Amino acid sequence: MSRPVEPGRWRPQHSTRAYRRLRRRVLDAHGWRCAGCGRAGPLELHHRNGDRSDDRPANLLPLCYPCHAAAHGHGRGPDRRPWRAALARLLSGGDL
Repeated sequence: MSRPVEPGRWRPQHSTRAYRRLRRRVLDAHGWRCAGCGRAGPLELHHRNGDRSDDRPANLLPLCYPCHAAAHGHGRGPDRRPWRAALARLLSGGDL
């Protein structure tokens, strides 16, 4: 069951424990690395198709903050030029 959240914040439609398991599963599948640049560090889950209610592991990508911001059109993203094209392919549903 979802809990109320402060205005402007989104919360997954499942319990915190279930979301943590889902997050760990996605991170394990990607080796705990950013799917965009390969950085190991704080990672966020990005929904490929933009539908935040679709939490299937195939729709989720672990991205570092700069790559996640770049995926949403905010900021430049990391200065790792070879990864920019790979990130664009990945976000469009292709493979690295």
